[in-house]
Parts: sequence; structure tokens; C-alpha cells
Amino acid sequence: MTLCTECKRNHVPALATRTSKVNAGLSALPTYWNTRSEAMDAVNTVLESNGFDPATVEAYNPLRSLHTEVGDGKWLSVSLYRMESGRYELVAYVN
Repeated sequence: MTLCTECKRNHVPALATRTSKVNAGLSALPTYWNTRSEAMDAVNTVLESNGFDPATVEAYNPLRSLHTEVGDGKWLSVSLYRMESGRYELVAYVN
């Protein structure tokens, strides 16, 4: 969030702007990860930096896909596929 110098209040960008920025940030993330937790930490960092709630996932959950609300009526969709190499392929977006 940026601080508006004229009104001295927190200025929150429009929802469409935040959604566009969060999706740009998610698609800029690397595709391949060593662990699910590394991938989800990166996803949560992008969500929080754009004013959305982080995704809460149980550590023991054998996550392959996730569909959860992240605030303002928006939903995060995440797919993690474990490849033969043991690394995870990440696909994530907010709609």
C-alpha cells in the first residue's frame, strides 16, 4: 500500500489493479521448486505484497491442488505436480 500525500490515508489500489499485479507476480515465479513449502511460501509472499490473504495449508497436507479464498471475493488456484526428478512444478493464479 502507498500513503496518499494529499489525504494522509492509506491508498489501496483498485481490486482489478491488485488482481492484475498479483497474477503478474505469480506468473513471474519460477516454475520448478525443490519442495512444496518453498513454492507455497513464494505464492504467499506475492499474495501478501498485493493486499491479499495468504493461503493456509496444513504442513502435512499432500498438496496437489488448492482452491481457496484470498479475500475480496477472489480465489487462489494452485497446482503442484511432483515430477520424476522429485521437484515440483507450480501453476498458480487468482481469479
